[in-house]
Amino acid sequence: MLSPPRTPLEAVTHPDPRPYYRHLATQNPFYFDEALKSWVASSAEAVTEVLSSDLCRVRPPHEPIPAPLLGSSAATLFGALVRMTDGASHAVLKKSVSRALETLSPQHLTTLTERWAKALLSLEGWRTLP
Repeated sequence: MLSPPRTPLEAVTHPDPRPYYRHLATQNPFYFDEALKSWVASSAEAVTEVLSSDLCRVRPPHEPIPAPLLGSSAATLFGALVRMTDGASHAVLKKSVSRALETLSPQHLTTLTERWAKALLSLEGWRTLP
């Protein structure tokens, strides 16, 4: 008999994590895991609350580009990434990207994903990537 996962990280690769997740969501919907040194939000309500909190923004609104990147070539690219910014200036871009993604069929996305995965796996040295 397969033993149940003991941590949220073990559950990710467990063949049947549902009982563990169910127990966690009902008994520990939001807690600090000492072993992982991380907060864990395990219920739908807790996850929604965390993702809706101003304390969990992508980055502070007054800092569209992280200070350590300022003046670097990465700053321009980083500042242009739609998913990396919260705020009114990117709301329109996020909506446009979402609309564009909604036009893609799941079958088309599956085909593209498989094609790119095969191409990337065929590259020399892929196992050494960080």
